[in-house]
Order: sequence, then structure tokens, then C-alpha cells
Amino acid sequence: MMNLKILMNSKEYTPASRVYIYELYEKFKKSKLKVTLNKYDDYKVYNYLFLMGNDKNIKKIKKNNPELKIILCDPKQSSKQYIENCTLADLLLVCSNEQRDSFLRLNNNILVYPTYPDVNVTLKKHLPKKKLTIGYHGNKVHIEGMHENIRKGIEYISEKRKINLNLIYNVANLGIVKKNLPQLNANLKVNHVQWNIKTFEREMKKIDIGIVPSLLPIKNPYKIKEISMINNLNVNYEPFDYLLRYKSSNNSGRISVFAKYGIPVITEPTQSNCELIKHGENGFVCYSFDNWRYTFDLLSKNHLLRKIISRNLNNDVKKIEKDSFKNLLRKLRRFDRSDYKNPEGFNEAIEDLKRYKYQRNYSFFYKFLIILSKIKLKIKKLY
Repeated sequence: MMNLKILMNSKEYTPASRVYIYELYEKFKKSKLKVTLNKYDDYKVYNYLFLMGNDKNIKKIKKNNPELKIILCDPKQSSKQYIENCTLADLLLVCSNEQRDSFLRLNNNILVYPTYPDVNVTLKKHLPKKKLTIGYHGNKVHIEGMHENIRKGIEYISEKRKINLNLIYNVANLGIVKKNLPQLNANLKVNHVQWNIKTFEREMKKIDIGIVPSLLPIKNPYKIKEISMINNLNVNYEPFDYLLRYKSSNNSGRISVFAKYGIPVITEPTQSNCELIKHGENGFVCYSFDNWRYTFDLLSKNHLLRKIISRNLNNDVKKIEKDSFKNLLRKLRRFDRSDYKNPEGFNEAIEDLKRYKYQRNYSFFYKFLIILSKIKLKIKKLY
């Protein structure tokens, strides 16, 4: 068992580097390990170097320090350099089993360490209410990609009671969401809330029910089901089969934040979400409109159920965090790096890169809307 000396470097503070570099640094310190943050020389005195997946210096560092073991956190496949980084690393630290599955072709030494940010707050007190707040926090793309079943579910519950839909995201930089929002009615109000680290706790505690949309939208799903059927196979295709699409980087990080605030969660069926959520025990996994409608109805009527479900989720997230850190320490103390190489996997990733097409979402008009929303926010701050 080696005497651990760890260096953790990241010049950027992002949601991922917050967990993998800055918060892990604090956890290692509490565990009485020799750990250093953001030092960019004298690598030879360390056993391990933690870097983010988009780091540009891995090749040079590895060449000059062959004995240094590099832990690559939140790896990427969206450029040739990022793909090479994965093959050079001694260990990939990934956020989910989906991400692990996707990167095994580049590196077989992978450990899942979920991106659950440290949040130390008192849990929300759930009380009987006539007016409820349904809340979202995270990236804008998940709002724009929100499935119509979720939107229809929100519209349905707002016919029975007053609902605030609070959407917490980076409005200032990305602009206000204009697409895929529920249709407003007399009982439904949609609030676009600027994400801010200083006000996040206050805004989160307004939420009674958290939603975590995770699936990517699919155009004409029934048509896709039809044209994707393989002839001469007796597999009993049916029009009501599930057809789901989600990112390989999908993870349960957004769920964990709701858990730490004591807010019950409804989410969509992805691997990570289903691994964490035990339906009806610590949250709910819904796909169909009927399931979203039923679950919104169930939680809106019963504040005690909201409390029980959220407390169960909070406890489960705490256990996962504790176990994940133990597994990481065990891995570092008894490190085993095989020399397994998979050049075919590298070539596959490069071929996938050729198919990588960025959506042309940012038309002139769309950019104008973003600039306009920034101006509006600045004006509000003046008054």
C-alpha cells in the first residue's frame, strides 16, 4: 500500500471541476492525505495527478513524468485531443455507468464517482399548501428538450390548483427559454430564475416538487419505430414500445441536489436515474403523460408523502457519496493499471467524431433574444 501524495489541478471552476477537483481536495484533506491544489510544477513528488477531461497538457506531463499516475475526471470524446487524453490516462473518473460504458473502448480502467456536489443545508419542511411550486434546476437544454408528457402533466395539475413553475438556469448567458414550455392558464405561472450561487439556496427552498427531465427529444417517434424495425425477426414489435434517447454523459447529479434540500423528485427513465430512484420509495420515475399526471396529483395532495419520499432520497444519496469516496480511496491505495490497449476503440471514437454535428441553434434572431434578455436583467438590477 503506497503513501499517497496527490496533486489536483484545474484552472476552471465548473460544475464538474467543483466536484472532482475542489470538493475532492477538501475530502482528501479531511482524510489526512497529502494533497495539493493547483500547483503546476515538480510533478515528480506526487503519486497521482487529477486533471479534467479537457486538459491540454496531459501528453506533455505524461511524457516528462512517466511514473506519475494521471486520473482523468469527466472525460470527453468531442475532439481528437480529448480522445487521446482518455488513452493516456491511468484511470478515468466518470459520473455514471452510462459514461463508463461509453469510454471502455478507450480505457478499461474506469471508476464511477457520481457528480454529487457538497450541499450543507437544512431540509425543507413540507406543509399542507393550496399553491405549489414545481421546480427545475440545471442546464437550459433540458428545459428546451422537455418531453410533452411533462408539460401536459404540469398543465393538468394546474387545472386543479395554483402552480408556480420555477426554472433555475443561467438566463443571463443563455437567454430565456421560449420553446417547449407548458401553456399558461389562470392557475399556472412560469418564473425564469437566474442561477446565482448566493441566491440558489433561497430559490431551491421555494420548491415543493422537483422535476429532472433527462431524455433527448425525438422527432416523429412513431415513424422512427416503424422505419427502424428489422424484417424477418420474430420480436413482436409494438407501436407502444419505448423509444428513449439520452446522453452518454447522463448522470443523477441534478437529482442529488434536490435530495440534499429535502425536495421530492420526479424524473425520466435513464440508467442513472433508475439506479438511484426506487419508484414510490425515494422518488418517482415517469415517462407517459398518465404517469406524470398521476404522480403530480399524488404528491400535490400529500405533504407527508413529499416529506417521506424526500427524506428517503436524502439518506440514499448520503450512502452513495460515502461508498463512492471509500471506493476511490481503495482504488488509489491499491492501484492496478493493466496495459490493455484497444486501438480499434480509438479508431471508432475518431469515426464517431466525424459524425459529430453541432446544431445550428444560434440564428441571428436567437442571438438577438439572448442579448435582449441580458439587457432586461441589467435594467432590473438598476431598479
